[in-house]
This record gives sequence, structure tokens and C-alpha cells, in this order.
Amino acid sequence: MADPTDDSRLQHFIGPFVAILVLLLSFTEGFERAELLSYDYRFLLRNLVFGQPDMDPRLGSIEISDLTVKNEGRFQNWTRAEYIDVVRILGEYGADRVAFDIYFMEVITKLLTEKQIYSLSSIDEQGIEGLLKDADYDSRLAKAIEKADNVYLAQYVYQDSKQNDQLSPDQSIALEYIKDHSPRLMVPVEESTIIKAVDFMPPIAILRNPSRGFSYAQTEKDSDGSRRRYPVVYQYRGILFPSIALQVGCAQLQVDITDVQVWPGKHVLIPNAKMLDGRVKDIKIPIDKDGTMYVNWAGTWKETFVRYDHW
Repeated sequence: MADPTDDSRLQHFIGPFVAILVLLLSFTEGFERAELLSYDYRFLLRNLVFGQPDMDPRLGSIEISDLTVKNEGRFQNWTRAEYIDVVRILGEYGADRVAFDIYFMEVITKLLTEKQIYSLSSIDEQGIEGLLKDADYDSRLAKAIEKADNVYLAQYVYQDSKQNDQLSPDQSIALEYIKDHSPRLMVPVEESTIIKAVDFMPPIAILRNPSRGFSYAQTEKDSDGSRRRYPVVYQYRGILFPSIALQVGCAQLQVDITDVQVWPGKHVLIPNAKMLDGRVKDIKIPIDKDGTMYVNWAGTWKETFVRYDHW
């Protein structure tokens, strides 16, 4: 028969232990928040003392702003049509590379709007067929991407969902592409500390096939909700998934991404990068053991970067 005092002794031990654990966690969270605040203030101080770093005016973003939503309508109601002219115009004006951070992971159903139907002079079979042809948004966007020949698409990687042991046929095809366009992991796979993904969702084939490539476009959120870290690579089944920034950057620097070296906890090495001024140099991007880099914040979003409204 068990000693009736055992439970009480265990409770006497667990109580202080839990209290100490909670206290340690509070201290840890407090130290982390203090470090994050320090990180922010160091950049503010740097910019005050040395001035804001120059931003290359050839880099810019097209954002879905309040003005965009006001003129284009609710984002949830968008079809692919809203992106077709953007891709076309950027192609015609000679943008080197266009990277989407919007995900095209599902086929869009052909939808006719009330405005389109009312635009018909008469509702007949020919008119409806014409509208349906224009409503094939995936095919229209695919043609725009192929003609522009400068578009990179975003895929999504999952870290927290259940491990996907069975890939779909489309995922298997996409994974073969990623394997052939992957940086080199410079440590044994079993020793790698790079954040591991458990699943991924590529853009649909009709759009990714005419694109210049596809890779993930995600960031890591800190405990206070801000985003100061950017994962340069993820790891999936021993394969390194490059970020869309790394993929596009290597293409612009004329470096084959398969020549890029990833040293967890040290750096990502981009060898023999062709700089715009004609120099050839190695570029090292410092990363932590997870494969993330800390963002070198230059200034506030609205005042620092070249930005355009999508509309």
C-alpha cells in the first residue's frame, strides 16, 4: 500500500518548482522584449548619428493600399484580372524582375460580374461566350506572365501543421523544381538547425510554368508582433527552400542559386556576384542557427521606400 504522505510531499515539491519556472519564463520574456527594444533603438540612433542609409531607387513595391481597395473593391472579391495589367505594364516598361508575395494556390472559378453582364448590348450566346472567355482569369494571367518574362511567384510553407507524408502529384513536380534550384547546405542534414517546414503549397501549375521561378515569401514574427527577422532559407525533407528574395537576388546578381552556400549559424554565401558597377565579389548574409537574418531597417515604410499604389 502506498504511503499517504507521498502525494503531499510531491505537491510541496511541485508548487515551488512551478513558481520558479514561471518566474524564469517571465524573466526570459522580459529579457527578450528588452533586447527587441534595444534592437529598435540602435537603428534609430544609427540613423540619427550617421544618417539614413541610401535606398536604391530602382527597388520598389506595389502595395494594396486603402486607395487601391477604394477603387478596385474589396480584396476578398478580387479575381486574377486585377494583376494582369500590372504584369503587362511592368513588362512593357522593362522591369528587370517582379516578385509577388501574393499566393496563387487555387484555380479561380470563372465569374461574371453584374457590371460585365449589363455591359452587353444584347444577352445572347455569343455575348455570354465572350464574357466567359474574358473570365478565364488564370489563362489570361498566365499569358501576361509569359509575355512579360520577369515574374517570380510565391509559394507557402507550413511549420505548425501536421506533417504531410503523402505529396500530391503537383507537389511532387514542384518539389523536383525546388530540388534543382536549391542552395547547398554545408553541414550534414542531420546536423542542420535550419527551421524545418512540414508542408508546402506551390502556386498553381498554369501560372508557375510560364514564370521565372517560385519560392516562399514569408517572415518570422517576434514576441511583440513586429517582424525583424527574415528567413533566408527553410528546410524540407533535407532540401533547402530559398526565400523569394534570395532567388530573385541571385538571378539579378547572375549567380546560379545552386552555387550558394548555407552555413547555419554563420552566413549564406553568394559567390562571384556581378555588381551593377561591374565589380565581382562574394556576398555574405549573416544568419542565425535557424537560417534567419535580422533585417537592417533603414527607416519607416512610407518615408523610406519607393512605393506605388496597386490601383
